[in-house]
Amino acid sequence: MLTFSIPRRPQSVRLSNGIEALLLHMEDTELVRIDYMFRGGQWLQTQPLQARFALKGMQEGTEEFSAQLINSRLDNYGAMLSLVANLSYSHLTLTCLRRHLADILPIVSSMLNHPLYDDGQMQTPLSQGRTQWQVRHQQVETLGKELVYECLYGRQHPLGRAVQIEDYDHINSGVLRAYHQRAIGAATCTMLLSGCFTDADIAQVERTLEGKASSTVTLMPSPIESASTAHVVKKTPDFPTVQSAVRSGILLPESTHPDMPLVRLAATILGGYFGSRLMTNIRERAGYTYDIHGTIYNVPFGNAYVISTETPLAVAEKVVDEIRNELNRLIREPVGQQELQNVKNYITGNALRRYEWNFNLPPLCMNLLSSGRTLDDIVRENTLQSQATPEDLMRVCAQYFSPDRFINCIVG
Repeated sequence: MLTFSIPRRPQSVRLSNGIEALLLHMEDTELVRIDYMFRGGQWLQTQPLQARFALKGMQEGTEEFSAQLINSRLDNYGAMLSLVANLSYSHLTLTCLRRHLADILPIVSSMLNHPLYDDGQMQTPLSQGRTQWQVRHQQVETLGKELVYECLYGRQHPLGRAVQIEDYDHINSGVLRAYHQRAIGAATCTMLLSGCFTDADIAQVERTLEGKASSTVTLMPSPIESASTAHVVKKTPDFPTVQSAVRSGILLPESTHPDMPLVRLAATILGGYFGSRLMTNIRERAGYTYDIHGTIYNVPFGNAYVISTETPLAVAEKVVDEIRNELNRLIREPVGQQELQNVKNYITGNALRRYEWNFNLPPLCMNLLSSGRTLDDIVRENTLQSQATPEDLMRVCAQYFSPDRFINCIVG
């Protein structure tokens, strides 16, 4: 049996400004990666798109640097910059050669502390966003994703309220500055430094953020409307299509719940890898689809599990029936020992592969931080999964994977 361990772990230190920094030293590289993680993300929005464009606007010009100068400097030094807002965290990630760090950090500091948020400069990214929205909303997969989250969480929840085209019209400099003041800064930050760096480099990075850390920024649960109780929810798009998007979803406990390791194991058996039951039945045997998979999404105050596929219009409801059949099998029939062992080995092997390269570790640490877990939790979860019995799986499947708990959405 494969055994799982994490050979390298970041060191946690507290900087002089109170920010927690996770340090992962790598002596065999000239690269430095700096992840700034700000608590809140989309959860601290007062309107849709606010977090996304508050981050995007940081690269569109600051009090010290124009957008053109920011982009040319990053290009000249071969640096990569990523700005992403998810539900619970906003992320700024810088990757560059260590010898260029002193030249790039002043730009990053200006972006973090003094973004200009000029309405004229924001017109181009907003226009691009509208165009991308229009393209995506001519695809059934986009509508299917929005519909299943609306049914699961309700329209008052950050996931259940889909972005509308008119939301782009309500983004302006005042809206973005308000979000930046509330959500971006030392008060909400955790840092992750990876690569080849010195104590002097850490001191430089520390100075990129003004102010001090605070523990007062918390995420409060958003109100959740009663989710749809219909077995199947259908939606017809206003454009012609030859395929349907099928989404089947349920709500699950938070990532730290003691049942979640076994829930993840059951989800892998059902639809989490190429040889899963959904793939074997619906793709290989029935030929209804090219791909079908289930994914657990980390959501604050309660996760979601969503089965996703696209299929010809004529067989969409048959796909829903086959999903229901596979769920009933998990509840009523114990998983065979060989299948269970194969999936355990797959999970452990996949985890070992993810940790085999040092720069795989920073994004994994960021994901764990977002879900409230640690690297030690991952090791414990793998141990629990490796010891799971068919009876353990039947118990969690009966509790969480009952077909009657699933909301099935068909768009097309």
